[in-house]
Amino acid sequence: MRHKRMIDVRPDPTRHQIWYRSRGDERAFASDVPAHVFEIPLVSVDGYEVGDWVVLRADATDEFKDEFGMVEVWDNPNMGLAFYRQIVAIDADTLTMTIDVPTRYPMKVRDNARIHRTVEHLEEIGIEELSIGNVQNTTPGMDTDDYTIPGRGGYEVHASFAIYLTAVVNSWVRNVSTFKPEGNNRAHLLSNGIRLERLASLWGPLALPTHACAPSPPLGKFHCVEFVQRWSSPGASRREAAGMFD
Repeated sequence: MRHKRMIDVRPDPTRHQIWYRSRGDERAFASDVPAHVFEIPLVSVDGYEVGDWVVLRADATDEFKDEFGMVEVWDNPNMGLAFYRQIVAIDADTLTMTIDVPTRYPMKVRDNARIHRTVEHLEEIGIEELSIGNVQNTTPGMDTDDYTIPGRGGYEVHASFAIYLTAVVNSWVRNVSTFKPEGNNRAHLLSNGIRLERLASLWGPLALPTHACAPSPPLGKFHCVEFVQRWSSPGASRREAAGMFD
């Protein structure tokens, strides 16, 4: 089950979708934008229409990283702010664009703040009324670092998921639970329960029991519900929660 996904929902199953892929239609911000605003000033609104989905981006420049004391730590070239939004209004006279959900963090011209389109997403996806369980892996070797050693149990189950949603909007997961297959000692799942990545407006609640994943210790740290929202806050890459995400 290493790197396997039991339910895998994404626009293109052959590649990994990321919001950092631009279609080459970027429009720069005309001025800095504070957090919690709907109107975005741009140098041009040409080529965009109401209803378009866009990514609002700002790079993690050295100045940006310095604000958090992370210049020597954050080195991923795809870091920075990225908010996925839908255009609800365009004013060609003032060169402003109104988005459906406000920004969550200040975005600065200094950091190359801009908008662009990206790969198409999936919409109105529902997963509900089902239970999922994995037959327990009995291969020895479930210590914290065994996921890096071929032939160990941790290696065989590493990065497996029950449900994995990528690039999905206006969708839901409800009344989904796990169960312990017959013959399992304690585990319901081998590694991860639900992973949500690059999404908008997905509604829970997501209520997996605390024993849904392989027990820890001695099996190391496993995530039951994992939300990968690198744009949620500057330093966060993961958070565990339930509810509405935008």
